[in-house]
Amino acid sequence: MHYEEGDGGIAVQYDGQAAVVSCGGGSQFVRAFGLTVEGIRKGEPFSVQETPWYDNLGVMIDCSRNAVLHMDAFQSIVRRLALMGYTTRPCSCGRSSAIRTRGTKPCCRNASRLARAATTEISSLWISPTSCPITLRPAEAWAIRCPGKYLLYQDVLYGLFDKHVQPAAYKEHYYRSAALLKAAAGRNPEWRSLFETQAALCRLLELKATAGIEIREAYHSSDKEELGNFVDTLLPELKARAELFVNMYKKQWMQENKIFGLDVFDLRMGGLLQRIETAIHRIGQYVRGEVQTLEELDEPILTFDAREDGESKVISVALWHTIATPSVLAGI
Repeated sequence: MHYEEGDGGIAVQYDGQAAVVSCGGGSQFVRAFGLTVEGIRKGEPFSVQETPWYDNLGVMIDCSRNAVLHMDAFQSIVRRLALMGYTTRPCSCGRSSAIRTRGTKPCCRNASRLARAATTEISSLWISPTSCPITLRPAEAWAIRCPGKYLLYQDVLYGLFDKHVQPAAYKEHYYRSAALLKAAAGRNPEWRSLFETQAALCRLLELKATAGIEIREAYHSSDKEELGNFVDTLLPELKARAELFVNMYKKQWMQENKIFGLDVFDLRMGGLLQRIETAIHRIGQYVRGEVQTLEELDEPILTFDAREDGESKVISVALWHTIATPSVLAGI
């Protein structure tokens, strides 16, 4: 391989015998080297030209949600980012005003260690040595218009977000997504756990997105046969899919992260699983005639943020304790 220093982007040419690479230094060299190796492996002559759009390009590794990468996973990500032409790798520690190494929870102490280690790791890969600053994200950035979180954690009987669900569209979307992710897992064995975890989540949401709506419709139609089907079939299947997602998520977590923070996921999903059990019990009581009404299903469903029915269903809700229950969960 012949290298020529340039300043106008990346150019790689391979004639089947030798490669000529022209690029700037730092991250451009690593990106060019990766393109060269990738092209040569295909065994055919090729020519590639790329012009970077940005002087600095990076991704945010979020250490503010309890998950902190262990060093092997961190180094693997940095190396891959270098081959993709990235130049920086900042961390986020959420609402903390400062990162301290004493008296803080383990995730923040570990984040500060990763930040200190980043400079050496990145510099060794010719990435711009920006000392990997830990940046703090404002609370306003938390709200993301994605229904997956509230569809996962909302209670199957209370239906706090059911007014914001588009039943047919959501069910079809998660069904197709699960199939695509499963296929991706087969094509990418190195990333299998990542795709399998997301596929398991989509299979869970395929059922859970509309379960509360369908249960409520059967209840208000006095269709005890259909409610019995929920007790015997749908809700047990929902629980099984939730347990599969839990297992896949834990497997991925242990491959990537330190143990600290997994307890939060256990608490949240453990509560969800128990509430599914409660739903099976409560609906079963009604089907068997042990109770005459289900108060949870008698209450009318409202929009979560008091918007009018004609407005968009899209909503931004990010905090778990406001999703899981309308009851007081924290502060007592």
